[in-house]
Amino acid sequence: AEAKALGAELIVSHHPLTFEGLKAVTEADMTGRKFLAIIEAGMSAICMHTNLDAATGGVNDSLAEAIGARVTGILNAEEGISRLCELPEELPFRDFLNKVKTALGANGLRYAGPEKPVRKLGICGGAGAGDILLALAQGCDTFLTADVKHHQFIWANEEGINLIDAGHYPTENVVVPVLCRWLGEDFPGLDVRVSSHAQPERFYL
Repeated sequence: AEAKALGAELIVSHHPLTFEGLKAVTEADMTGRKFLAIIEAGMSAICMHTNLDAATGGVNDSLAEAIGARVTGILNAEEGISRLCELPEELPFRDFLNKVKTALGANGLRYAGPEKPVRKLGICGGAGAGDILLALAQGCDTFLTADVKHHQFIWANEEGINLIDAGHYPTENVVVPVLCRWLGEDFPGLDVRVSSHAQPERFYL
């Protein structure tokens, strides 16, 4: 609706419209209605996901830059998504929490672990908690991601690694300014508008 109201011809997004195969596009479900709305409005859509997560300068490189970390390698070589990073200097854990919350504009952070000082860390924007073992094996003191499950927090406490859940939206939205810059550089006459949509979930504290 927002893109249609703006008169947009193209939607560029990180998340795709569907994560599962479609057998039909109808008004019977929400995904079908979204596809039909785009078609009926004469718009096109380019939807990226894990390719943008893994891309040089993409989601995870943007996340590292946002929190002031330097990327030193790929944490998960098989998937090429999560990053191994270092901070310029060691930070007390609570100072790092404040830095992350401010840099990402997060509504709040969930965390577990020993609260050890932060210098070497693994990061993965979005749901990347499955790479915690790799972060520990690489000697990381901290792993920053989103969508962490209950048992993963317990595991972090037991294994002695700081585990921070900064939220799915905040850890991925950092790539939006990068996409805007890329589009502006490659297509100078393009009118690029950023959606007004924000983090979908709210917190009652």
